[in-house]
Amino acid sequence: MKKILIAASVVGTAAAGLIIYLKNRDKADKLLERAKEAARKTTRRLNNNMHQVNGKATQLWSNSMG
Repeated sequence: MKKILIAASVVGTAAAGLIIYLKNRDKADKLLERAKEAARKTTRRLNNNMHQVNGKATQLWSNSMG
C-alpha cells in the first residue's frame, strides 16, 4: 500500500512539474515573439526615417548647388 501511495505521489508531482514547465515555456515563446516583433517594427521605422532624411539631404544638396 505504501508503494502505491509513493508511486502516485511521484506521478502527480511529475505531472504538475510538466504542466508548470509547459505553461512557462509558452510564456517564454510569447515573450520572444513580442521581442522579435518589436525589433521588426523598430527596423521598419528606422528604415523609413533613413529614407526621409536621405531625401531631405539630397534636396538640400541639390538646392545648395544651384
